[in-house]
Amino acid sequence: MRKHRVSTKTSKHQSVHHVIPKSRSGKSTQANLTKKDIDRHQAFHLLYGNSTPVEVIRELLNEWFNMADWDRDARVQEFCDLVVSVTESKERMFR
Repeated sequence: MRKHRVSTKTSKHQSVHHVIPKSRSGKSTQANLTKKDIDRHQAFHLLYGNSTPVEVIRELLNEWFNMADWDRDARVQEFCDLVVSVTESKERMFR
């Protein structure tokens, strides 16, 4: 049986990013690859190394919720609003 190859063709300003890094057993499958602007891709790795998106979000939320001047209810509401906004945006993309 022939294996299907995942296309890694990008424009000259894009690169292929592994969601789960190859160095952490991430596969080169369609579900684990995304095309990113080269500058953003490099900035991601400069800031977060080989962290997965979930690990980055967890780290950012820990920092955000542990800020000295925080109002827990306001931050939770702002976070919930952000999640709803991102979710609705993605749903519109796939309609």
